[in-house]
Amino acid sequence: MREEDGLRAAGYAAIAGLDEVGRGPLAGPVFAGAAILPPAIAGDWVPLVRDSKQLTAKQRETVLPMLSEAAVAMATGSASPEEIDRLGIVPAVRLAMMRALEGLTVAPDYLLLDAFPLPDSNLPQRSIIKGDSLCTSIAAASIVAKVARDQVMQDLDDEFPGYGFAGHKGYGSTAHMAALDELGPCEIHRITFAPVRVKAQAAGIFADRLTRLNVPIEPESDARVIEPVVPELQPGLPGFERGFEPTPYRSDEQIERTK
Repeated sequence: MREEDGLRAAGYAAIAGLDEVGRGPLAGPVFAGAAILPPAIAGDWVPLVRDSKQLTAKQRETVLPMLSEAAVAMATGSASPEEIDRLGIVPAVRLAMMRALEGLTVAPDYLLLDAFPLPDSNLPQRSIIKGDSLCTSIAAASIVAKVARDQVMQDLDDEFPGYGFAGHKGYGSTAHMAALDELGPCEIHRITFAPVRVKAQAAGIFADRLTRLNVPIEPESDARVIEPVVPELQPGLPGFERGFEPTPYRSDEQIERTK
């Protein structure tokens, strides 16, 4: 907790780590977590408080109750697929972050963010590259956001069967792209994201949503378009800012193999 310790020495008392989860998927909401931790936490579970992408689902679900008990305050916020389509992914992420901050039961006086500045907040803040790997409070925020979003995607799998949302969590995996080919997009897909938009336009569905959201026919000039045959992740997403492209989806099995 070196970052937090330095800020406490400077006089800050309630330092909130923030991180987002689900910026890259083709479906489902984007989530943000916020966590304020005490000056010291102890327990054999503490080494698991690291970047949620490095943990399996079982590890995240194991550590979360203990993390929740130890934390001063934790909260999540989200932005819906329609908000993502309307605002763009980066503003939607910031909206989710602001909602997470509003959900904290203790008001923070400083923010630590994972490489993602939050201009909507007037609180002093610092953006740290790979912050979820280097900063304990950001890692805690990453875990609470990841567990919350995964649960939502599992629930949505029951509501929208056939897409496999419980498995790939909305990311552009090979299985997800095959389901999109077979079933077409559904209500929780991010219709403005290029791979989904192409399929929606080809199927003649969601035309009213695309028109209402004023979606361009061609991708925005600064968006990186990847052909649909690329497995796992296909950004090409309106609203992306340079330097903020998502980390490819990795299954629990892939995480285990890298240990």
